[in-house]
Amino acid sequence: MWTQQFMKNIKFYPLPCELEHVNAALLEACDGMDGVEDGIISLPGLCDFDPEVLIGQQYNCNGTMKTFAPQTAAIAKEFWTGPKDPNGRYSWYGLTPGADFFTFDNATTGNGGAGTVCQNASETSCMGIVEGYGEQWTRYFVEKDAEFDVLRLTVEDFFNNIHKSVQEYDSIIGTTDPDLSEFHKRRGKMITWHGLTDQLIPPNVTKEYYERVMDVLPNVHDFYRTKRVDFSSSTAGFKCLMEFVRPAGLNELRCIARDDLKLYGSIVTLGTYIGPRVLQSSDFVQILKRCVTEHPMLGVVVHDAATEHPKLFRVESLDLNAHLQMLSSASADEESTRRLLESIHNDPLPGSNVRPQWRMVVQPIDHPSSCRFRLAFAASHSLVDGRSGFTFHTAVLNALEGLKQLGMDSSAICQPGPTTLIPPAMEKAGMLPISWKFLLGPLVGEYCPGFVGRLLGLQSNTTADVWCGAPSRPNRVDSDPVTSVALFSISPDIVDRALAICRKHDARITGLLNHVIARSLCRALDKRQRPFTKLVCETPIDLRRALKQGKGQICNYVSAVTETVDVKRTNDPIDWTAVQKSTELLEERSKSLQDQPTGLLKYLSDFRGWTLNKASSSAEVSFSVSNLGVLDASVAGWQVDSMAFSQSGNGTGEPLSFSVASVGRGGMTIAVTWWPGMLGVEDEDCFVREVGRGVEKEMEAFA
Repeated sequence: MWTQQFMKNIKFYPLPCELEHVNAALLEACDGMDGVEDGIISLPGLCDFDPEVLIGQQYNCNGTMKTFAPQTAAIAKEFWTGPKDPNGRYSWYGLTPGADFFTFDNATTGNGGAGTVCQNASETSCMGIVEGYGEQWTRYFVEKDAEFDVLRLTVEDFFNNIHKSVQEYDSIIGTTDPDLSEFHKRRGKMITWHGLTDQLIPPNVTKEYYERVMDVLPNVHDFYRTKRVDFSSSTAGFKCLMEFVRPAGLNELRCIARDDLKLYGSIVTLGTYIGPRVLQSSDFVQILKRCVTEHPMLGVVVHDAATEHPKLFRVESLDLNAHLQMLSSASADEESTRRLLESIHNDPLPGSNVRPQWRMVVQPIDHPSSCRFRLAFAASHSLVDGRSGFTFHTAVLNALEGLKQLGMDSSAICQPGPTTLIPPAMEKAGMLPISWKFLLGPLVGEYCPGFVGRLLGLQSNTTADVWCGAPSRPNRVDSDPVTSVALFSISPDIVDRALAICRKHDARITGLLNHVIARSLCRALDKRQRPFTKLVCETPIDLRRALKQGKGQICNYVSAVTETVDVKRTNDPIDWTAVQKSTELLEERSKSLQDQPTGLLKYLSDFRGWTLNKASSSAEVSFSVSNLGVLDASVAGWQVDSMAFSQSGNGTGEPLSFSVASVGRGGMTIAVTWWPGMLGVEDEDCFVREVGRGVEKEMEAFA
């Protein structure tokens, strides 16, 4: 309200765009002082910007060039410094540089500040907005006259009204008493957050109050803490209870854009646990506390997900009840596991800025003689990869082993681990160098005819003779994606024998699976009069070993290898030379940071546009095989009997995803997922079951 009074006194009301020009210049001068240019002045105390430097400069106002007025510089200074009484004493704090000068609720009403409204582009036609909270307080509580014209107030009246407000209302609704000793005796705890760019209440008010409490109770930090955070209004809610971590990494940004456009859902790792006793929901809360404390990435949310510059923030605390879902018991059969996976994938995670995008789902298993339950970790792929699922289950096992000794209180409120333990973005963890040949390959494939790529010796993304599912993708951009799930198991004996045969041929199980799945797909397609002899397989790879970072941490450190699998005759014995070459390729790429596809993301400027383009184009690969490997799955008294890994249907990638997981001395589970309508066959469920049975039979044949 003071800024309105000041503008009235000097008889000058600037154009709104002139005040916007002040904030733009302020950001240019001071935004990067904290090392991050994010549109927020996080260190206002270091910002010595003087708006007088703008006087006489030209600025653009809705397409018209204007000259910056000296009165506007004076208004900005008053807005930031606050009101001084006629004796030169400050009676209230000003707002922080970077706060909006005005906030409109509708065309003519604003929440105080320096808001003006103009009839046309002439300065003389502007007037102040006097319908903010301060003006309403003056009318209804101080003057007690709903028709009172606040424009009649003089400077002396303004300061007299401040005095009258204190005299009449401080004893009733005042919040300045610093003695919180009774609150502390009753074991109360409190956090006060204050947005640095709050447009109503100056952040220094909270700072001064906290210092006064500290004078009375020096141990105030034990039960009361205050945070000044990089957000704006008094109604910003719990998002202000957050600590800036870092900008999203490039691979994270790719996944964030895909999630925000509803083209992907979640990744899930599901273990079947066997233990000595039945656990209650309170036990699982304690387990989650251990996990969240050890892995602070579980306390991270994404803001500005709909932009090209998302940011990661660590929440002050989590309500673990919001991340724990307890289900009623179910049978132990594979179909129950499949239904559970499908239901999890089709239950969307909360928005990325609401709370961390993960949940733990627990389903007891009916069994006559032992305690068994399924425990699933479902998370957004934005900040979590498949290997992170194994990391989570390892933390669960460790917590189960020491459940009685955890020594945590029964509250479901938990503070995540410190931000210093949050892994860096992948491109910060290690350089991802790109050669010219590797860079030119995608460009030629995108913009040039196929023969140009062949003449230059560059790979072309021609897929005319390759099965890539339906010619066009189902349009589900405006709704949450639907994922179908099929589940297949390979027994421990067959897995052991297949591994032995792989070792004999200097191959690994993932390379073998790529070829076995391709052969089974071609057989199923051939039965539907769609003969193909080439399929393109994409295999995600974990780069933790190459980066020398991220081991045992929850993060998103994946890239991928793409290869064409030739399937000439599906009835012939498998080509072990080809399997060996696939194994060598996967091994070599997982050890190197050179020419990784995720390294190409640094050349991309419009992630959302690129994502939408991929979603509207036919797929470029036939299927993916993501093998998490083997979980070391036992501690004293507890073990994981089986493990499943699955991914949501991919609206920008392969039509079919094969996700593989195993446990030590256990079998292998293969989950197949897809968006309905992406496979290009009428009987999708039967088609996938046929492919799965074909994989099972060929693996059994190795035995």
